[in-house]
Amino acid sequence: MQLDGANAIDVAMGEVIARNRRRCELSIGQLADAIGATAAQIKRYEAGTNKVSVSRLLQLAEAFEVAPSYLVAQVVVTAPVHHCRPGKNSPVSELLSSRQGHELVDAIAHLRTPGPGLLIDEIHALSKQHANACVEVRPAKRL
Repeated sequence: MQLDGANAIDVAMGEVIARNRRRCELSIGQLADAIGATAAQIKRYEAGTNKVSVSRLLQLAEAFEVAPSYLVAQVVVTAPVHHCRPGKNSPVSELLSSRQGHELVDAIAHLRTPGPGLLIDEIHALSKQHANACVEVRPAKRL
């Protein structure tokens, strides 16, 4: 929902904050207390009428028990982002911009035991196994 005077990315960040606050079962007042803000400030963040600073983003991530990049990745999904070089997106930004990427990050963020670190180690091991299993294909020599 775009409000007058609100930037689309600020509105998207507000939706991310509200969604994560509800996921953590925090009231607006509880979140405000956790990050040292007022309930009115949280309402303005959630409405997208106030920008979230980097220091506030770090506090929000700590309150939600997620990495700051997890919150930012959710904004990328919900708000259009203009890349400096169209058509040259990295595989990581393409993944994070996709619904599957968002679901993957969300699932990893909710892991409690044994934790995301173990999963990341397993993914790296699978990636190495896949790379070792791939056969290099070379063009046939001309006679």
